[in-house]
Amino acid sequence: MKTLCIVPFTSKEFPLLPHLMSSYDNVIFLSPKGIGTDKEDIAMMQNLEPLGFKFCNSIKGSIEIADDVLVSNINVEDVALYNFAYDALECAVKKGKKVMSFLQMHSYQKELLKKRSKINIDFYDNYEDNVELESAICYKERKNELYEFKIPVLYVSELIPDSNGYSVFLNLISMFKKDKIEVLAISSDTYNVLINQTVLKFEKRNNFPDAIYQINNYIHFLTLQKNPDVILIKLPQPMIKYDNDNCFDFGMSAYMLSQAIPGDGNICCSYLGTPILQFWGNLNDSCKYKFGYPILGVFVNNKRIDMTQEKRISTFCVPNSSEYRIQELKLLNENNSLTFYDANNAIDFKRFYTFVIRNFFDIKFGVI
Repeated sequence: MKTLCIVPFTSKEFPLLPHLMSSYDNVIFLSPKGIGTDKEDIAMMQNLEPLGFKFCNSIKGSIEIADDVLVSNINVEDVALYNFAYDALECAVKKGKKVMSFLQMHSYQKELLKKRSKINIDFYDNYEDNVELESAICYKERKNELYEFKIPVLYVSELIPDSNGYSVFLNLISMFKKDKIEVLAISSDTYNVLINQTVLKFEKRNNFPDAIYQINNYIHFLTLQKNPDVILIKLPQPMIKYDNDNCFDFGMSAYMLSQAIPGDGNICCSYLGTPILQFWGNLNDSCKYKFGYPILGVFVNNKRIDMTQEKRISTFCVPNSSEYRIQELKLLNENNSLTFYDANNAIDFKRFYTFVIRNFFDIKFGVI
């Protein structure tokens, strides 16, 4: 049996779970007690029904029985969690484990760890810098020329950050692969390297017109290499501002990408508590007029905005099966032309996937 240890396991790694489970017989979810106590079900992080996977708090005990260790992408500003991750990384190196590290580190730290390790360590924390360089070279070769894309281009968007957009993005990739549809999937999420997909930090580009050419040329370059049937892009920022205190990037990255890679449709990921009437129709119209593509469907998760916070958006998870949540989904579908899906329901996801396939690929109903 091959065992993977994810450390620390946080809500950011939650979407990776079904994709990693296919490669390992067992997964250890190692986190400090502030995230989850020993033997507590990891589903509690998102207020879901128990999944049968439990937290572990012991670094030494967890690393000891693991074959591979995935060290999560933790920001250095989160001191306590960062130190926990680094301690686990040092333990894994000491015990000669295969390490995949997304932890933010200086180059001298990496060199020290490499010298102490019995096997190679894969560092991915600066993976996006390599992509930046490659796309810049491509841009210089093809300056001021925009290429057209003859295949469907789908966008995954969020109304606010952490609205299950990455989960929907990964699930779509899996379904495309299952049906032997070649997908070129692109987002700013560093974990894409685990599924052999592209990492691109769209928001690092400052010169707006140059960025459009650069991204267009680079995606064209990738399509020539991979010859995909569909391009799937997760927007790095929400499409619109939430309020004057939470503007994100005012939808600029969404607009920039719509000019660089014109889209055919948008899969929108939302939280609980949006207006039932008018809002979604207006947003769909705005999406079509500003970005050139319609909303194909909306995935609603079980997160609500915490109204006790004065400025910065903070969310909490309501029970996934709560009557309130079920009723809101029903009202949204009854009062809008868009279709709303349960982001935590596999049947709903397959229903949406069937709709996407039937519209963008000529596959007869019943094949899926």
